[in-house]
Amino acid sequence: MKIEIARHSGFCFGVKRAMKMIDNALQNNGNGKVWTLGPIIHNSQVVERLKDRGLGVIESLARVKSGKVFIRCHGVSPKLLKEYGNRKLKIIDATCPFVKNSHRIAESLNRNGYALIIVGDKNHPEIKSTMGFFDGDVTVIKDEKEAARIKLKGRRFGVIAQTTQAVENYSKVICELMKRDFLEMRIYNTICPDTVKRQSSCREIARGSSIMLIVGGKNSANTKRLFEICNQMRVKSYHIEDASQIDPAWVKSNPKKDRPSPFHIREGSNYKVGIISGASTPEWIVNGVINRLKEIDKGKILQIRTKVR
Repeated sequence: MKIEIARHSGFCFGVKRAMKMIDNALQNNGNGKVWTLGPIIHNSQVVERLKDRGLGVIESLARVKSGKVFIRCHGVSPKLLKEYGNRKLKIIDATCPFVKNSHRIAESLNRNGYALIIVGDKNHPEIKSTMGFFDGDVTVIKDEKEAARIKLKGRRFGVIAQTTQAVENYSKVICELMKRDFLEMRIYNTICPDTVKRQSSCREIARGSSIMLIVGGKNSANTKRLFEICNQMRVKSYHIEDASQIDPAWVKSNPKKDRPSPFHIREGSNYKVGIISGASTPEWIVNGVINRLKEIDKGKILQIRTKVR
């Protein structure tokens, strides 16, 4: 067995920033309480570790009277914070800077009388937070099929993407919108640079792998995108949260026989396992996956290497 790990694995910039902020708050908080408004990131293992260190996770500020409250990486509607502005709470904003950029664009479009189209998952906390910065007409669509159904005639609107959107999907939506009869359209590329690089690394590794392990939370949007990319490439793929979910049969079976892939590479009795993680997956979870594969292969792994950054 060979293992290839994408360099664009582990925490992204925004998550590293938030983790450092929370770590500092927990270390220097004295007898006070530290909370996050919703899970700080979409990774249950990390959230549980932070809870063990004293971090509280709340879904509402209604019962919180004092302490430090972190805004999650996905952001939060300013209207929600305004409701509780008179409490003795220290609000610490850990919103990803790239998400905040979407907030600023939404505010600008709102001030100038434009409608807003967001390409993404309407139930995702990032989308909900962005909608909180816009008072006017907002439409959330997930793909080009939904883009073809919305009414645009005579409208002035701006288009932004969820920061973890697949580049190809966003491009297809824009192309579909361009076919329509409208007054004015402003297009903004709000996809996070790490998302673009991570998706590119995923394709690069998948082309030379027998199977792919995509490591990250089941509710992580960017991890789901990586899994979708591998499936689109017809590479046998598994979305796992940690090493405990690895089935030894995955790496002992014949991937070529199970699911033909145009990129399948097989060298004798050995084959290659590609590994990439979502942006909210810590390095220790990725290392746990590698160690589990070593156990399954009983130390016969030929090579472990990373791909280009």
